[in-house]
Amino acid sequence: MADLERNKALTRAMYEDIWRDHRLDRIDEIMAPDAVLHVWGDEKRGRDRLREAVQNVWLAAFPDLSCEIHLQVAEGDLVADHATFRGTHSGGPFHGIEPSGAAFAFTQTTICRIEDSLITDVWEDFDWRGLVRQLGG
Repeated sequence: MADLERNKALTRAMYEDIWRDHRLDRIDEIMAPDAVLHVWGDEKRGRDRLREAVQNVWLAAFPDLSCEIHLQVAEGDLVADHATFRGTHSGGPFHGIEPSGAAFAFTQTTICRIEDSLITDVWEDFDWRGLVRQLGG
């Protein structure tokens, strides 16, 4: 039971420290060096790729990005999280969509694999079209 709670705390730190509090320095403490982010059939590998995506894509477009975890389930070396992300498109462009000032909210379900107290894999699923629609794209 202790390992499951430790694993849940680790994924909670990913959401709260990195995504909500924008503490990119925590990536090295939370993610394995060769961690893989799996999104829509694409893979981003390594801490630097994650740091780049958070900083240069998400935070650049949504400086007030925040998130809240609603549910966590852990089994073995996997943790599933269900969270809501919120923000305002007040920064730079986001995937070709110019800043609109629009507020958005979307839910995301993520499954993370943990090995040796680090996240090695992250599988994300969220409503991309819904987000783009909220941004006016």
